[in-house]
Amino acid sequence: MVTSHQVTLSGLASGTTYYYQVRSTDSTNNQGKSGGHRFGTQGFSISGTITPGQGGNGATVKLGGASSANATANSLGAYTFTGLPSGSYVITPSNGGYTFTPANQNVTVTNANLTGVNFAANGTTTAPAITTQPANQMVTAGQTATFSVAASGTAPLSYQWQKNGANIAGAASSSYTTPTTTTADSGSTFEVVVSNSAVSATSSAATLTVNPAAVAPAVTTQPANQMVT
Repeated sequence: MVTSHQVTLSGLASGTTYYYQVRSTDSTNNQGKSGGHRFGTQGFSISGTITPGQGGNGATVKLGGASSANATANSLGAYTFTGLPSGSYVITPSNGGYTFTPANQNVTVTNANLTGVNFAANGTTTAPAITTQPANQMVTAGQTATFSVAASGTAPLSYQWQKNGANIAGAASSSYTTPTTTTADSGSTFEVVVSNSAVSATSSAATLTVNPAAVAPAVTTQPANQMVT
């Protein structure tokens, strides 16, 4: 009586699950069959890195070809596809605000893991735009005035405030506070140039009005003594 069966299979695809069942017939033509079973063949992997990390972090990497899948790159820009059969693939990364070099790669897996399928992320730069213009200010002589601006665009943004068209030394943030004002400052205009690696944008000019400080009353002519009849 035969109590075991054995068969050797060849030419199986890698990274594939196969299902099988054993059927037997004895010498008197009685038949039987086993329950369902399965086994898997070894799969291969494709891996690589997207640099710099800020462009790769969270990038979606699409795999097409002999098998289809999506992977998400980690904070270092690394990604991996596993359990793949041998075959030809195309790998395409995407991440908002970035383009990639190369845009995609065609690779072939033949009975070995494939590493070093790398990409370079190139950030796209948005020019700065003034979203809140500096407002006119009115103060009294002896006070200071503060001008501020809001801008959008690809960071980092740099700021340079100007008074009457000339740069103000050290005035390099999104707001600027004047020194103590005098009436001579009245009518001065203030604007800011916002820049990034792409280009610069200049705000509208805001005008400073400085009113004279109130002068305490002073008696300039004292009342005189009077004598009458």
